[in-house]
Amino acid sequence: MIFPITAVAPAKINLFLDILDRRSDGYHNLRSVMQTVSLCDELEFSPGGEGVSLSCNRPDVPVEESNLVVKAIELLRSEAKISPHWHVKLEKRIPMGAGLGGGSADAAATLRELCRQLRVRASRAQLLEWGMRLGSEVPFALAGGTALVEGRGERVLPLRTPARPFWYALVSPPMHCPTAELYAALPAHEQRPHPPVSTLLSALASGDLAVLGAHLFNAFEPLVFSQYPVLEESKRRLLEWGPGAR
Repeated sequence: MIFPITAVAPAKINLFLDILDRRSDGYHNLRSVMQTVSLCDELEFSPGGEGVSLSCNRPDVPVEESNLVVKAIELLRSEAKISPHWHVKLEKRIPMGAGLGGGSADAAATLRELCRQLRVRASRAQLLEWGMRLGSEVPFALAGGTALVEGRGERVLPLRTPARPFWYALVSPPMHCPTAELYAALPAHEQRPHPPVSTLLSALASGDLAVLGAHLFNAFEPLVFSQYPVLEESKRRLLEWGPGAR
């Protein structure tokens, strides 16, 4: 085996995100269409040292036990008996608190690549279960591609899309909107619209960008726009580019 082990962790976007209801365990049921994109973090794993140490090019990224990369290695140490001694270098490119799933992507890349390189015998179902223990978006990050995601995030249905690539412009103003805080801020009994996802799925399958753009949806939008008007202004400017911009 050649060290260091390297891995890429792609960001994701939500083409559709509907929040259905609050569960008895405190989480929310959702229906989402998620898509991985080419923007990614990079990780490098080297054996040795005392326990798990993590370094990052971004000083605002926590590198202690709260980081999902560290949690993923600790999970594999407990469940798959891998070595507990690792140093990880994280090259962070995915903006934090932007809804792009950077932490989940890093956790998924850690699980996937260490299991592959260390020949850990784990089924897809086992990997997804481990991922779910780390975070609701980790199962999708393990699957990647385009998928319909339901439940708390544990049901991931891959979707077929045209072979040609879609190009997305990501706008990330310098503000932090942690997903957990947004869920906590949702009014418990607020009546929210629940648009059907079927039209967007058909547009994805056929490659109809105009229809796809017209049916993008994010249930957090009213809440986020009320807290951060600059994001609403950013969307308004994007829409000036054409009806397919969102």
